[in-house]
Amino acid sequence: MIILSSIQEKTCTVCNEIKHIDCFYKSSACVDGHENQCKECRTARQRERYHKYGKKKTEYTCIVCGTVFHSVRNNVKFCSMSCLSKGVNNGRWVDGRQKTSCGYIMVYSPKHPNKTVNNNVLEHRLVMEKYIGRCLDKKEVVHHINGIKDDNIIDNLMLFKTTADHTRYHHDNIGR
Repeated sequence: MIILSSIQEKTCTVCNEIKHIDCFYKSSACVDGHENQCKECRTARQRERYHKYGKKKTEYTCIVCGTVFHSVRNNVKFCSMSCLSKGVNNGRWVDGRQKTSCGYIMVYSPKHPNKTVNNNVLEHRLVMEKYIGRCLDKKEVVHHINGIKDDNIIDNLMLFKTTADHTRYHHDNIGR
């Protein structure tokens, strides 16, 4: 293999233009150490080949949000990672319930007036709402009497009007 380092210009075999040697990809298979087509021509031919023989994009509809999108993959069901991890597709999903990192149970409830951004509501708040027969105000606090955050039976729950009342209860009765 002979590599000539003194060559500074070369003629492209596709466009027949004389260009600086840096405009050609390096190749140990060629005598002068550079390919015979310039970078522009090589890229253009690769694009043409891809469009002619490459994968075609297919139109799909997201099963979560209904958005129409295109993909080169087969049998795609979700338009984004956000839709992929929502609801039943979330790895922590158990019949509409999932445990938060703090230990509380969140319930999927997309029509609830006080839902989170992800359409979830804390289960202990739902249990208390059902018991008192109305929606809780955002300022109201539901306390777990035994301290177990996922024990949401009504006998274990206590309702406070404000966070201040809840804090006062902890200070006066529990000492923490």
